[in-house]
Amino acid sequence: MGWGMGAGAQLAHTLAGQAIQRAPAQAKGVYDTAYAQAIRDGKSPDDAMWEGLDALAQTPEGQQTLAILAQEWKTQAAAQETPSAPG
Repeated sequence: MGWGMGAGAQLAHTLAGQAIQRAPAQAKGVYDTAYAQAIRDGKSPDDAMWEGLDALAQTPEGQQTLAILAQEWKTQAAAQETPSAPG
């Protein structure tokens, strides 16, 4: 596995973890149900995670949670790219 694929997988797991932690209970249930069904269907845990995130994104609560996370990540990325003032 190349570095890029490893970083991408790590990012996906981080996103999934944060989304699940922040999502309201009802939306978490949607994720859990989709994840469990994907596992029962023989999908890998990574593929099941994507199935769960997709199901989460279909709910208004999930969409709001993912939008907040996306904005936070965008803000953090912009802060990291901004050069520091000379000290």
